[in-house]
Amino acid sequence: MTPKRTAFVVGATGFVGQLLVKQLCDDVAYEKVITFTRRKTDLLHPKLDQQVASFEELTATNLVGVDDVFCCLGTTISKAGSKEAFKQVDYTFPVKVAALAKEQNVAHFIIISAMWANPKSCFFYTKTKGELEETLKAMQLHRLSMVRPSLLTGARVELRLGEKVSEGVFTLLKPVLLGPLQKTHPIAGETVARAMKRIALAPSNEAVQVYESDELMKIGK
Repeated sequence: MTPKRTAFVVGATGFVGQLLVKQLCDDVAYEKVITFTRRKTDLLHPKLDQQVASFEELTATNLVGVDDVFCCLGTTISKAGSKEAFKQVDYTFPVKVAALAKEQNVAHFIIISAMWANPKSCFFYTKTKGELEETLKAMQLHRLSMVRPSLLTGARVELRLGEKVSEGVFTLLKPVLLGPLQKTHPIAGETVARAMKRIALAPSNEAVQVYESDELMKIGK
């Protein structure tokens, strides 16, 4: 019998994070799902252990016995209020979680990055995501998987007008987006969550893997 796994999710109150937690709880491969959040969610499940605290209180002890760490942290500059606050959520916190995962010898670290992440990008968002990827790769984690979804679709608690407009534009252009542009197709948050779970459960000899949006669509369909 395959040993049951324990998952640890940060960013569990976000769009993809909430979907992922539910999928992990419903999967027989996991016997325990731990979330670390600043506020409790409404999800109730016998497998779910909701740890409520600030990131400053997060230590390696929180990750004892964890097999897979899922990092779904992410915000926008407008919501964060400044570039500095944005970078704390999208760079500083994920790096801290990764360092603690390494300290506890966690088998797999899976994180949501972004399409076109590049440390040399002239755009602050994609540059920050690129810097995060480079830092994580340099940390030499046991196994690192970085997923790069395109525009996320699905029902959100908060309405992001810009994303809804972009979703409509991409939907109109979808029939003519071919080749490399396939990865720009909007992708459902549910699909990204499912793909992350399947990536975590799939064996691999690769220490570092990057999954573009079109790959996530195939894995998570």
